[in-house]
Amino acid sequence: MASTASTSSGCCNPKGVKFEDYRAMIGVSISKRKLIERELRPLAAVSDEDVKNFYYTDTAFRERQKEQKLVLSYSLQQLLLPQSALAETAQKRLRAGEDFDSVSSDLASQGAESSTLPTLSEENMNSKIRDAIKGLKVGEVTKPIATGSGYMILKVSQIGAPKDPVFEKRKEEIREQLYKRALLNQLQLWTERAKTDSYVHVPT
Repeated sequence: MASTASTSSGCCNPKGVKFEDYRAMIGVSISKRKLIERELRPLAAVSDEDVKNFYYTDTAFRERQKEQKLVLSYSLQQLLLPQSALAETAQKRLRAGEDFDSVSSDLASQGAESSTLPTLSEENMNSKIRDAIKGLKVGEVTKPIATGSGYMILKVSQIGAPKDPVFEKRKEEIREQLYKRALLNQLQLWTERAKTDSYVHVPT
């Protein structure tokens, strides 16, 4: 009977590890899995736009784009500003993460005007605009672009392309890659927060 118990214990845990230590290891593993499922996985979710963003702005895509003659299309928001200083202010606020509509509304009294442009393909764009948005991801903004009557800032709202067989084949692989990267980042942030919360300052 004692021999059976010993054999059973040996089958269930790594060689040389005490059963109590092994059970503690399992407990940590389960806790970690629950943390990932409950708190971190939702924060690391990857949208279709995230996948497209990565694919269409990846350096390697530019080479594939030339080979396959794919033409990207862009949905853009436009902010027109009468002065250079005002344009610089708007750009700084937008790049700091402020909402496009809020910034344009705040600056309206100083002559700013915003609008949404029709979807444009790369081949039908003005060369100044095409050069300004090249490489930008969804949500990013251009530097102020000089126009005949002032300056213009563009925000990329969406990027699209004709159906690309390479993208269709790789999109889930890209999604998994981005998810793992985001999950690792969220785990690191959670670890740092946990360290901060558990720190106790003892006055000397």
